[in-house]
Amino acid sequence: MNILHVIPSFAPAWRYGGPISAAYGMTRALVRSGHEVTVFTTNLDGAGVLDVPIAKPVDVDGVETWYFPVQWPRWYYYSRELNRQLINHAADFDVVHIHSIFLWPTTAAARACRNAGVPYVSRPAGMLQADHLSTSYLSNARSLTSRLKKQLYLKTVGKSDINGAAALHFTSKSELDSSNPGKYDTRKFVASLGVDLPSVNHTSSDSVLKKQSIRSEKQVILFLSRLDRVKGLDVLAYAMERLLHRDDWVLVVAGEGTSAYRQVLENDFAQRGLTQRVEFTGMVVGEKKWETLSNADIFVLPSYQDSFGVSAVEAMATGLPVVVSDQVGVSDSITSSGAGLVVPLKADALAASIETLLEDKQLQYQMGQSGRVLAEREFSWDAVIDRTIEMYQELLPGHIGETVSEVTP
Repeated sequence: MNILHVIPSFAPAWRYGGPISAAYGMTRALVRSGHEVTVFTTNLDGAGVLDVPIAKPVDVDGVETWYFPVQWPRWYYYSRELNRQLINHAADFDVVHIHSIFLWPTTAAARACRNAGVPYVSRPAGMLQADHLSTSYLSNARSLTSRLKKQLYLKTVGKSDINGAAALHFTSKSELDSSNPGKYDTRKFVASLGVDLPSVNHTSSDSVLKKQSIRSEKQVILFLSRLDRVKGLDVLAYAMERLLHRDDWVLVVAGEGTSAYRQVLENDFAQRGLTQRVEFTGMVVGEKKWETLSNADIFVLPSYQDSFGVSAVEAMATGLPVVVSDQVGVSDSITSSGAGLVVPLKADALAASIETLLEDKQLQYQMGQSGRVLAEREFSWDAVIDRTIEMYQELLPGHIGETVSEVTP
């Protein structure tokens, strides 16, 4: 098949977290499976732009990627050239996979596909979940504006984009269930994301954790994800305050967010007496990411809402026991496989689970080994990509009008 993926930002814009990693891994796995894959995206990267060639094919680890210049309004990822290319070339593809909603590239792609008669899959990436639709920001005015924009979108252009899709792609059963599925007539698939498994042991004396002067006798509790209110870092701060009576741990927060939110986090941890117990490393990618994971002891992800949980699966792939909230998409798999502890989003429960692991190195090891097996068996890209391919095949013109089966992990 000849497949187009449209996503507002793409590698190497790693600051945007899981959605970028997911699209990057998915497209590479499709190429390995023998399909022709093209990515259309913008060059937006935070307050700046990526240092990449514009409006010409770029080989990104085997995936033909086209970056188009972003213009005002940047928050909407508007790109006139991207829109022109979609209009001219949507018909060249068998199926189009659109990542995210609420943004210009996704709306432009959906409209171009409808006009060209090309089936498209929309992956909301958690944005239809109730918690996302009511997301709060530091500013009350921004929170209200965001909610009104989303409501307006879903009643106007978003309604056409979603109802016009050949299918909606959810990455976990929990994401589907919390996205008000009965509201949309569009066919729905549940097809898991995957991760690129580390090929070697990345433990290194030159790791980010060692560079942060973290003493080797301390157990390292690691949070590695985008710095965003939805990730539950406020609850994590409360939980770690409850563990101050122990002197055998340090918390590492690895990730990037807005400077304003990072300052809020640092203040929050400081007010709880945690300044000497927490290290903010900034964003880590590539080999440094795997080294950071391999040099930790416990991974934690207390999200308010996480449609899948890419970083938790990456942690399991390196043999780390994980502690996640019950709002993380892969939480059921973690529970059933014994790969970690799943807790309600409450500071006391989170602190108790972390302390359970701090006190029991054998339990850490057992859960870490179970997680490694789970990641390799169920969440490597080579293990899951066939389900995505099956989804595409059922949406090709010969299948349109037939009953589409739900694809589950």
